[in-house]
Order: sequence, then C-alpha cells, then structure tokens
Amino acid sequence: MILSMTLEWHAHADTNDSLELREALDDTNLVWTTSSTTDPGWRRQFDETHDGVDAAECGLQAGVVAALSRIGTSVIGPGKLSFWWKTEDTNCFEFSFSAGTNVAARNGPETSGSTNWEQQVFTIPPGPQNLTWLFQTWCGDGSPLGRAWLDEVKYIPERPALAVLAHNSDSLTVEVTGPAGTRVQAEFSTNLLEWESVPVPQLTLINGRGVLQVPKSGSKAFYRVVTVP
Repeated sequence: MILSMTLEWHAHADTNDSLELREALDDTNLVWTTSSTTDPGWRRQFDETHDGVDAAECGLQAGVVAALSRIGTSVIGPGKLSFWWKTEDTNCFEFSFSAGTNVAARNGPETSGSTNWEQQVFTIPPGPQNLTWLFQTWCGDGSPLGRAWLDEVKYIPERPALAVLAHNSDSLTVEVTGPAGTRVQAEFSTNLLEWESVPVPQLTLINGRGVLQVPKSGSKAFYRVVTVP
C-alpha cells in the first residue's frame, strides 16, 4: 500500500486558537474550526480534563434560546475515531457528535445524559468526512449557565496517513499514522516516476503512530510511505 504527498517549502502558520486546540485535543493531525452564537466559544483550559493535562472547553454558555457552539474537523475514512467528552448540565444543555449529516451520539435531556467523563468510539466510513461536536441550550432564557468539555480525540485511519509536524532548512518531521504494527518505508521522488528510499530506517507504527525525520531533497519533492513486510 502506498500513500504520498507533495511538499513545496512555503511557510505556513496556524492561528493561535487552532494550535492551542490541537494541543488540548491531543491529535496533531487534525485541524480544528469553531463557531459560536455566544461568547466565550471553544478554548484550551487546564482545570477540567480527562488526561490530567488539558482539554477543550465551551462555556460558560448562557441559557438563552438557540445558543449553540460548534467545534469540528475533517478526516479521510475509513478509520476509527475515539474521544472523551463531558457535559456539566444535561438537563438544560445537549452535547452531540455528528459524522457528516448523521448524528452519532447525544448527551443531554433526551438521553438522560451523564455529567461524568465518557468515551465514545466510532468507525468512520470511507471518503472525506466532516466531524462536528455541537453544544446547545434547551431551557431558554433564565436557565443556568453550562459548560462542555472534549478531550483525547484520536483518529486512526485504516491506511497509513502522513502529517508534517515541523520542518527546517535541512529536514522535516513527519508523523505517520495507521493500523498498529504496520511497518513502513519512506520514499521520495522529484518527478513521480522514479522513487528512492529515504535514508532513514523503516518505521513500525507502535500504537498506530510513528515519527520520521526526513532529509529534504531540493526545493520541491514528492514523498510517500509504502508498507513493507
């Protein structure tokens, strides 16, 4: 199996909010977007967490009609998604998760929701998928304030996937994710016809992840990983 990417060495900068949410949610491959009808929206915080380090929090959100906040990302399926979530008040607020247009999980008034940390695990179908977590009010004006938390979001594709973690003038740091135990070799090409192995050892994806330090080759190059026995 082969997975490839093209790299041209242009500077790219994420917003501080996006970078902080990546840290809070623990999967550096995912890029996060947020929207909210009330302030504050989603942010990184350290007081309420599942992993003991940090988590993303929405709230305090005022209990007003139609108040809602979204946080989302996109993945390529098939793969397995897991995350931990928590809702402070499940009488007046609902926290839901959707893959595409399908609402896969709810925690709120209609489900006799829990206010403890709970893990959710889903199989993501093939193709591009938008993943959305929605926190919204149910009680209307005068209801108490409420918060929701999201932590340890992990997406493991069934096939190896690449993400550039960092790069400098000489090399780049690439994270490879895929099924645990998969062994991969990195290759590069300048013309997509002839491929050479990158002079780094083969990598076994322990717990579904591994990191390669790859030397740069010219101003433009194509990179891929191939699975090996």
